[in-house]
Parts: sequence; C-alpha cells; structure tokens
Amino acid sequence: PDPLMVTLITAALWAAVRWYRTPTWGWSVAAGLLAGLAIFIKAVAVFFVGGALAGLILGGLGLRKALAERRVWLMGILTVLPYAFYHIYGVYISGKLASQFGMRFFPQLWSDPVFYLQWNGLLSSVVGFEWFLVALAATFLLRQRAHRTLLAGAWVGYFLFGMALSFHISTHDYYQLPLIPIVALGLTAAVETLFNNLQGAKLPGVALIAGVILFAVVIKAWDVRVTLKRLDFREEPVYWQKLGKQLGQDVAVVGLMQDYGYRLAYWGWVDSGRWMSSNDFNIYQLAGQDFDMNKLFSDLIEGKDYFVVTAPDELEKQPKLKGLLYRNYPLVPIDGDALVFDLHKPLQEGPPQ
Repeated sequence: PDPLMVTLITAALWAAVRWYRTPTWGWSVAAGLLAGLAIFIKAVAVFFVGGALAGLILGGLGLRKALAERRVWLMGILTVLPYAFYHIYGVYISGKLASQFGMRFFPQLWSDPVFYLQWNGLLSSVVGFEWFLVALAATFLLRQRAHRTLLAGAWVGYFLFGMALSFHISTHDYYQLPLIPIVALGLTAAVETLFNNLQGAKLPGVALIAGVILFAVVIKAWDVRVTLKRLDFREEPVYWQKLGKQLGQDVAVVGLMQDYGYRLAYWGWVDSGRWMSSNDFNIYQLAGQDFDMNKLFSDLIEGKDYFVVTAPDELEKQPKLKGLLYRNYPLVPIDGDALVFDLHKPLQEGPPQ
C-alpha cells in the first residue's frame, strides 16, 4: 500500500495548496477526501498529512481565523472520517485490526546512537543524504510563508513518524518512501533560489553552474545504471517455479524465505508457513518477550513435510535454528541453492535438540 499512500499524500498536499490559493468548498472537499484516503490506505500517512495541513492552515490563516473557517472544519472532518469508520469496524466490530497496534512503539531506541545511524543509513540509501540536507535547508527559502510552514509541517511529521515507529524507520527501507516528495518539494526551493540568482549573471558563470549540475546528473544516472545492471530479477520466476515443481504442490512447507514465502506461493504455487527473521525476533525482544526456540520450532513443523531455506544469510544470523535443522533432519538433494530439509526422516528419535 505504500506507493499508493505516498501518491495520495502528494495529491492531498497539492489540493490543499490549491484550496489555500482559491478557498472554495470544492477544493476543501478535494483536499479533505484525498487526505482522508491517504490515511485510509495506511494510517501512518496521518503524520505527513496532519503535519503539512497544520502547517499550511496555521501559517496561512492563523489559529483564530482557521477555527472560524467552516471550510477548514469540513477539510478536517473529511480527513479523519474514512479511517475513523475503518478503525471502528476493524477494532471494535470485526476485531481484525486489533493486532496492528502492537509491536510498534519502542521509545527505548531513542537513547541508542545506533538507531540514529541506521535511520540515517536507510534515509541516505533512498533519497541521498546530501539531497536530504539541501532540501531541509532550502525549505526556509520558500518565499510564501504558507508554503514554508506547509513543508516545515511535513518535515516535523516525518520526524515524529520516525520517533513513533523507531524500529521500523531504522530497519525497513520502504518506510522512507513518504520522504521522497518532501525532499522533492524542498529541492524546488533550492532550484528556484539558484535560478533567481542567475538572472543577469554572465555566461561563464551560468555555464559553470550548468556544468556542475550536468555532472551531478550524469554521476547519479551512472549509479542507477550500475544498480540496475547488478540487480537482475528476470530469473526470479524461473527459480521459484522450478523449486515449486521439485517440492510438489501437494506438500506442506515451512521455511525461511524472502518476502515471507510469497515468491514461492506466487510463482511456485506452494504455500508455506513462515519462520520468523532475525528482525522479527528482535522486535519481540525489544518488547520484552522471549521464546523457547525448541518449542517454537516443534510447533511450527508439526504436520509439515519440508523446511525450506532460500535466505542463507538469514540462517547464519540464527545459529540456534541452523543447529536444529542440521542436527535433526537430512537435506533433500535438489537442483539449485535452496536448502530443503526432510521433516519426515529425523536423524534421531525424540523431539529436535
């Protein structure tokens, strides 16, 4: 849902700016509905939508005028209404959303310097740390006060989002996706300032700046080319289809695989139970929960035919699991680099040790 959420956040901010320029009921409805849909798609959008809209309204109208403006109230109601209905149904009627609010908030990470380093690492990998800094600084160069406060509100929302979901912001790169439009908007202010200062400049200076920009674009484009050449996913369907055929589509499988085993299900037509990743175990440990690994393993493999490992790096991070598999179950000879342990034929009697 994240790309759709980011799209709707961007559309909501666009509609809100249009409403600020032309404060009609129509633009108020458009901004409110788009903001509400963004939050409905994924609730964390509230940090970005809420921060940006608050910045725009308070910076553009002021608190007293905003409270007296009926269009602002309509926009606010439409922003919260879709998710409010979904929340009431999911939590209090069906109960299916109750678990979504667990394992999210880990304030103990705030005092850990590694948390900020990991956050910075993912941020840099998604938007580039230098562009992040330029966009943040350039926010305050925007000429219109309402535009500055809107973008500043989005930055504040991003910071609060990261602090509220500290584990995820520092371990899941896709949690950085909402940052992309914020950085893009900040960079527009930098570009605008640059071009304004170039007016009336002499040709050698303009050519020099154009050359620097062109050099930066070429370097980044080459980096993208290298990345795309290195990461070739065209063999993925073939790999998983072949593995599915070798396992058989009438078997019960549990595994340590990429994307929670969905690749095997999608291309190989073999559903599988999921053994947790090291990150999953870390979340539970941060929440103060421990596991009896032997019992967890025995419960998960009960009634299963094979334990499949297609993420060997992840297996190395879990030596306890690696020992349980290699000590207790034989490997099935198959083509490819997957490790398939036969749960029918334990190497020793009794529960796995």
